[in-house]
This record gives sequence, C-alpha cells and structure tokens, in this order.
Amino acid sequence: MSLQPAAHPTVPVDHSWNWLYKVGGAALLVEALAYFVILVASPMMGAGPGNSENYLRALASHAGLANFTYAVVAIADFVLVPAALALYLALKGVSKSWMLIAAAIIMTYVAIDISTFVLTSTTLVTLTQSYAASVNATQRAAILGAEYYGLATVPLSQFIGYAFPPFAFLIVAGAVRRGKFGRGIPLLGYFLFLLSVGGGIGFLDPIPYLLEFQLPALAVYGLFMLALGLMLIRLGRMKPVKPSLESSRVEMQ
Repeated sequence: MSLQPAAHPTVPVDHSWNWLYKVGGAALLVEALAYFVILVASPMMGAGPGNSENYLRALASHAGLANFTYAVVAIADFVLVPAALALYLALKGVSKSWMLIAAAIIMTYVAIDISTFVLTSTTLVTLTQSYAASVNATQRAAILGAEYYGLATVPLSQFIGYAFPPFAFLIVAGAVRRGKFGRGIPLLGYFLFLLSVGGGIGFLDPIPYLLEFQLPALAVYGLFMLALGLMLIRLGRMKPVKPSLESSRVEMQ
C-alpha cells in the first residue's frame, strides 16, 4: 500500500493557499507524532481513562507521565485547527459542502476535547496528588468527592474523542479518494473510522473486544495524519498546472 500523493489531483486546487497547505501539513506531522507518543505513553500509565478507581490510582502513581501525556493531547488538539483549514481549502474542489462539514466537526471536537477531557484529566492528576498529601479527613473527603465527580465525565468525553472526529476523517478520506490526491490514504481513513468508533463505544460499554480497538486506533490515527500531512506539504510545493497551447485552442473552438 503506497501512501505517496498522486502526481497531480484530478480536481482543481487553489494554489494561492500553498503556504497554508505547508503549515497544515506540518501541523498534521506534529499530530502524527503526538499520536505515536500517546500510543506509547498510555499503556505505561496502566489503567486507561475511565470511570474507575484504577484510573485514579494510575494517575496518582504516574503523575508526571500523565501530565506529559495530556499536554501532548492538548497540542494534538490545537494543531488540528490549521490542519482543518488547510484540508478544507485543499479538498473543497471535490465537495465544498462536505469539506465544510468535516472542518466543522474537527473544530467542534477540538473545543469539546480541550474543555472536557484535557481539563478534567489534568485536574484529576492534581487532585490525586492533593489527596495523597492531605492528612485532614474532611479535606480528603472533599477531594475524593471532586475526584469522583470528574471521573464520571471521563467515559463520555473519551467516547466523543474516539467516535466523533472519525466522521470528519471519513469525509476527508472519501475526498482524497475521489480527487485522487493520494494512494493508500483513503484505506487508512476507512480503517481509522472502524477502529476508532469501535474503541469509543468501548468507553461506554466496556466490551472486551471493543477495548482492544483503542490502541490500534491510535496507531492508525498516527499513520493517517502522517499521510495527510505529507499530502498537504506536497500540494503546497506544487505550482499551478498551466494549460498547454494546444488545449487552449481546443477550448476556444
């Protein structure tokens, strides 16, 4: 399976945005690296995000690693903003309305993930450390109540994080395939959709075989972002294809 972009897409591309394609491509390369880091760091913490005391114990035991991982998640969220804009402008020649929907999904996801999962998880790390340092029973009870309140929101926020963005990337994969922007990229997008949505459902209903989808989904996310990033950078380096003299004569006749 080749991930190389096509020599020239079959739909028109506005090359006045070449600089943004390069910025968006670089952002997606950062996104890919972030997913590979999360793929390695998440199992090292032990219990994955969920509504359980095991997750709290994992955060308490690996506070530094947890803070690092959630900082990487936040970076991965923020870099999706220029990436979404670049993908919209690059692929709108295939379908402007569908690419607008995809960009809107990505932007909405970024806002939701930052305001729910990232903030909640970093707060839980702080609370677990405060609980361990506290010697006052009343204070410990208050901290524990705050922990369980935050913990209750994690499965839903993780479900959204896994199951919502893949719909945008499914649209992107379809646009890449239709416009012949790259070989192999659409197939990664389709696998990403299946694995990520399945893994997301596993946060709400911990069915063992669905939970097994979560780490492979992160790996495919990384590969998909890497391929999309290289595609955008290649587009940013392209010059507009000028019509030949012969084709111009044909159009004039």
